[in-house]
Amino acid sequence: MDTPVDFESLAELGSIMGSGGMVVMDEDNCMVDIARFFLDFTVEESCGKCVPCREGTKRMLEILERITEGKGTPEDIETLESLSETITIASLCGLGQTAANPVVSTLKYFRDEYEAHVNEKRCPGGTCQSLLEYFITEDCIGCTKCARNCPVSCISGKVKERHVIDTEKCIKCGTCMEVCPTGAVIKKNRRYTMNNVTLTIDGQKVTVPRDYNIIQAAKRIGIEIPALCYDPNLEIVGACRLCVVEIEGSRKVQTACSTKVKEGMVVHTESERVVNLRREILQLLLDNHPNDCLTCQKAGECLLQKYAYRYDVKFREHDGARRANFVDTSSPYILKDDSKCILCGKCVRTCAQVYDRKVLSFAGRGFNTRIVADADYSLEESTCVSCNRCVTVCPVGALIDRRLLGKTRVWDGEIKGGLNVKLVTMVVILKYCLKMARTWQLELNLQ
Repeated sequence: MDTPVDFESLAELGSIMGSGGMVVMDEDNCMVDIARFFLDFTVEESCGKCVPCREGTKRMLEILERITEGKGTPEDIETLESLSETITIASLCGLGQTAANPVVSTLKYFRDEYEAHVNEKRCPGGTCQSLLEYFITEDCIGCTKCARNCPVSCISGKVKERHVIDTEKCIKCGTCMEVCPTGAVIKKNRRYTMNNVTLTIDGQKVTVPRDYNIIQAAKRIGIEIPALCYDPNLEIVGACRLCVVEIEGSRKVQTACSTKVKEGMVVHTESERVVNLRREILQLLLDNHPNDCLTCQKAGECLLQKYAYRYDVKFREHDGARRANFVDTSSPYILKDDSKCILCGKCVRTCAQVYDRKVLSFAGRGFNTRIVADADYSLEESTCVSCNRCVTVCPVGALIDRRLLGKTRVWDGEIKGGLNVKLVTMVVILKYCLKMARTWQLELNLQ
């Protein structure tokens, strides 16, 4: 409160002074959410030219969103600090160099709030909706106003009796709190103990956060459930159906990627029924897939190949229909082979994550469904910028980096001639980025 409002004094505290205003906050404001709010603005305003600002701010925003949702880990705080330093030092312009300031300053002065979100799953400011519950106190007069106005009908109770909120159905819109005439509806932090459940997977007990899915829980105890469309960084769709498991008490098999864990749940990941289903699904995929593993660039890191070997599923001859053998070679950076596509949708989802991009999408119906770029253009004609995000998530050889074709495969090219191939590749990429940065700087100077 005693800090002079001048450029030098604010700079010493890690803040900046410009043409904006001053925001006054109190103990009811969450500093983690404030940092998330300002970083969301920075991500939208970034021009996208330099890597640290374009990629780094987006990753920081994702971490802050996880923390405010109660899904953060202690490692996330360390990553925020590391990214903040990199973005501040390496960004091209003033926007990027100051983008991390909200995170840096809130971590410096309000680190305890970050730790409360991560370790206790508690929001000290009481503003992070995912960490809060709405509760009706004994002051309730049973006027039913909250129940009548609730958009999801999660409040129950008789007239002139205390009402109850079903926290599982509640969407935390706050309508009940606004309409209550006696102030009986309050917000409170969720109890940390409510965020953990214990279940049994293949005879092993494991305790995990209750927002985990079965795949994440199984991974905690070293059990790998096969999945072709699942990626923890992408929206869950449950399309490949390869991750099906049996849950005691359920007549149907459930997909492990989309099924949340529950207290006392007993899961079987390798029962006879589950294994037979997986073999049938893999066989259907291989029946519509070219048998060229020996020459495919993806061999050795192809998930379809890996799981087919694991469950002893082989190619077989048949006279039925196959996927059209269309190969798009128009792009100098990406080769798209429709005959190898398993329609997992990972490329579509990762492309959609980039603001104002969404180049790839599904087209057609049924057996003729395929992935297209824009309005079914070639990659070169489309708005694709060859960022290769789709290539990195493709589990098979449908999307390949053309610059690697015919060369050493990634898994077989770690060391060559005493040089680390991956390190050399990173150096080449960094040199290219620096060259582009100088070009953009020159263009700016000329303007």
